[in-house]
Amino acid sequence: MLDIDAPVGKYSRYANVNIGNHAWDIHLYYAVTLFPVKKLEPSWRLHYLWNRTNTDPPISQSDHSTQAGQAIHFNATASYEIVKDVYVGANGYYLKQITDARVNGLTLPNSKEQIGGIGPGLVVNKNKWFYFINGYHEIGAKNITEGNKLVLRVERVF
Repeated sequence: MLDIDAPVGKYSRYANVNIGNHAWDIHLYYAVTLFPVKKLEPSWRLHYLWNRTNTDPPISQSDHSTQAGQAIHFNATASYEIVKDVYVGANGYYLKQITDARVNGLTLPNSKEQIGGIGPGLVVNKNKWFYFINGYHEIGAKNITEGNKLVLRVERVF
């Protein structure tokens, strides 16, 4: 798969908070889902992330450009269908930045991030709507905050 994030929407380098990062991102990933026995569903995704330069970073940084480092990350889950269209299981992820970030075209030494997380999950599938709830306990953080995370996601199949 190939996902491309485009820098669309309102962005202001003078705003304290922006929805986007004002840069293109490309995510290449390979996904696998297995069905070894009825109701059991292990799956994983291996990602590569490339970030383009933001040539208009927030004014608070007083920089001319910023670029996040490239990263690889891995997501995995194993779930079991407890009743029709309701799955419970375990989830995990690991992210490792493989190149340092750049500021004004120069490498920012020792800026590589790393983090992992593991925890329970629940998926409900109702009439082309998918509801995901995942909890994670993060470990192994480097240059990034670590803690507990709750992720809620809703998807619609068209």
